Amino acid sequence: MWKFLVKNQSIEILEREVLADHQIQYVQFKFTFDGDWKRFHKVVQFSQCDEVYSVVLGTEGTTLYLPAELHAGAVKMAVFGYDTESDTTVRATTVPVTLNIRESGFEGDEPPIPPTPDLYTQLLKRIEDAEHGLDGKSAYEIAVEHGYVGTEEKWLASLHGKDGITPDMSEYPKKSEVQTIVEQQIAPVAEESHNHDNKETLDAITPELFSDLSGLQQFEDSTTYELQTLTEAVENLRPSTHTHNNKAVLDRITEAMIDAIAEYPPFEDWTKEQIHTLFEMVNNFSNTAHTHENKVTLDALTPELFSDLAGLQQFEDSTQYDIQTINEALLTLNAQRHT
Repeated sequence: MWKFLVKNQSIEILEREVLADHQIQYVQFKFTFDGDWKRFHKVVQFSQCDEVYSVVLGTEGTTLYLPAELHAGAVKMAVFGYDTESDTTVRATTVPVTLNIRESGFEGDEPPIPPTPDLYTQLLKRIEDAEHGLDGKSAYEIAVEHGYVGTEEKWLASLHGKDGITPDMSEYPKKSEVQTIVEQQIAPVAEESHNHDNKETLDAITPELFSDLSGLQQFEDSTTYELQTLTEAVENLRPSTHTHNNKAVLDRITEAMIDAIAEYPPFEDWTKEQIHTLFEMVNNFSNTAHTHENKVTLDALTPELFSDLAGLQQFEDSTQYDIQTINEALLTLNAQRHT
């Protein structure tokens, strides 16, 4: 169901749904009329391409079905009304709203579409209904509502009396007198009379309630303005909105942390310089770096051992001298020995 508010010369869409073509007596439109529109005789007009379809709401009507002849595409809808109680011609109109009808998935033979009656035909029908009473009930139906039991034929026969002879009607007013009474008293009342399904609700309306409604009208205008302002603010905010997967982490960042981060660049520069120097030192060292298979033995060498080695050098020289002397003595002795 679509819902509209007709106010002044505008139509505001309160509730909407997707519209598809090929529908028949299915999509319902409900109108709420504000201000002078409540007393106007109203007609809703749909136009598409060169075709125009009018639906009469009258004074009390508020709902209608979307004309089945409308097909997929854009449709203009407007409302116009007349003040039937004014001595001068008063006609109210609205700015049309655009409805977009989409293609449906209906396939197969086209169902017969009942044509929307033209405006003249609809008005004649309403006049005819008014002439037969607002409820359109016959005299027999009224008699049944008042307790009569029996068929319509029996009821018609009862009008002639029990013996089947037309009763004496001399004591009853003549047809011309009844016609006069109808024209002067009953007809004016019938024109003004009507029924309400919500009569108890309407009877509960008080002047105080209308005063409250007046305040609500001002509240509505204010709220509409505020909502418009909020909508504009949201639209302005939309281009800059974004989300963070690490929002919980970002929310823990403080100004002190930001200040500490400001001190990191000098530290970063100093660290880079130190690392560069270390790299140079490592490169210089790598040129002389080597390993020893006898690392355990070498690690056992001590300054004391080197001191002992210096003494061994002297011992080596002394020993060589002594051995040389002994060799010479042996050679001398060997030349003198005998058996």
